[in-house]
Amino acid sequence: GVDCDGAAERFTLGDIVARHGGNWREARSLAEQAIAGLNGVLDTVGGRLLNGAEVETGSYGRYKREYVYRLTDSVDRRARDVVFRTDDAQELVDFGVFRSLSAFAAPVAEPCGARH
Repeated sequence: GVDCDGAAERFTLGDIVARHGGNWREARSLAEQAIAGLNGVLDTVGGRLLNGAEVETGSYGRYKREYVYRLTDSVDRRARDVVFRTDDAQELVDFGVFRSLSAFAAPVAEPCGARH
């Protein structure tokens, strides 16, 4: 999944879980695409991640024939309820990235030069 690295102030690769014969390479690839998108936004605005705990990063994978996005529990970081399903991998990544970026309305990121 996608994690937040407070020290690096970036999004990073978290635990990858493949249950019941799932394809961990595919799960990793989906998460890496989301990480690239999220860090790309930070790079574009010249920003850094301030409070990653406030950002919903979720878990990307497959369940049967569908791609699924699951909420990740903030305490034990385990994937929980499926909140989005699709048959399109890019649509899944876009959904997860948008959902994470929606937290940016709160002060979780700022331009690097805007120190208080």
